[in-house]
Amino acid sequence: ARSEFVNNSQTPWEKNYRAPPPPPQQLAIEIMHATKVLPMARGKGKTVAIKLLSSAGTGFFYTTRKNVTRNPEKLAFVKFDPIVRRKVLFHEHKIK
Repeated sequence: ARSEFVNNSQTPWEKNYRAPPPPPQQLAIEIMHATKVLPMARGKGKTVAIKLLSSAGTGFFYTTRKNVTRNPEKLAFVKFDPIVRRKVLFHEHKIK
C-alpha cells in the first residue's frame, strides 16, 4: 500500500484538497461630494429605570424600564414572587 503513495506525487488528501475560492473583488463606490461624517447628537432617553416591589412584603423586586411620556401613571403588574411561591401584585417604586 505504501508503494502506491511513493509513486504518486500527491497523497490522497492532497488529491481531494480544494483550494478556497479567491476573495470577491471590492466594488469602488464613488462619492459625488466629499463630506465629512459627523456623529449626530442624540436626545435624552424617554425611559427611566423602575423597581417593581412585591406587595407580599417579602422585599423581592423586579427591575424594568418605563417610558415616562407614554405611561405617566404608576405601573402595577401581577408577577411571580419566588419567596412566597405565588403570583402577587408588584407596584412601581423608584430605584434609589
